[in-house]
Amino acid sequence: MPDADTYVARKHGNKFGRYQRKDLDKAISFVKQRKFALDIGGHIGTSAVFFASLFERVVSFEPAPDTFECLVTNVRAFGVKNVECRNFALSDTAGRARLMSYPRDPGNVGARFLGEGEDVEVRRLDDFGLTGADLVKIDVEGWESWVLLGGKTTILQSRPVIMFEVRGLSDRLGTDIPTPQDVLASWGAQCLLQLSGDEVWGWEGSTSPRDA
Repeated sequence: MPDADTYVARKHGNKFGRYQRKDLDKAISFVKQRKFALDIGGHIGTSAVFFASLFERVVSFEPAPDTFECLVTNVRAFGVKNVECRNFALSDTAGRARLMSYPRDPGNVGARFLGEGEDVEVRRLDDFGLTGADLVKIDVEGWESWVLLGGKTTILQSRPVIMFEVRGLSDRLGTDIPTPQDVLASWGAQCLLQLSGDEVWGWEGSTSPRDA
């Protein structure tokens, strides 16, 4: 864990391999084939390590230098060979941004979000030429719509199952921003499942529930 974090150890203890496991299992149950997963908002690697046991290839994006270091360290510690770690934030335009701490809990480094500044490099998902995604997990503290818009070509090319966080955090970015639900619905996707803090979306005919 990053030295600055006090949240995960306090909240989840040593449950590294079980963090969000039930919700991830439910999302993955809609994935027809398990070749390639995109982990956007990789944090310290909990979901990346889990995905690595189910998918042939995983690409995990994490912008914060300290959590990215932990992501790489934890992937190596678990002996995972099929996870590629990318030290970028994702949005609808390339550039640079600042990582802002959540005021109510600055010790929760996983709750940091993008603002104006020069701390981290920002790219579009479409810039990476990634094809054939079967699952996309997005946990970016309110930035979900911008991630989707910057990955429109990638997403529509493969029509993956998409799991994203729903906590109303995008409201702090302004009222003119489309919701991730609006973005996906405009592309012909539909909600497959509503969870306690996440939603799972996909395309009719390209997804069907199965045993995880």
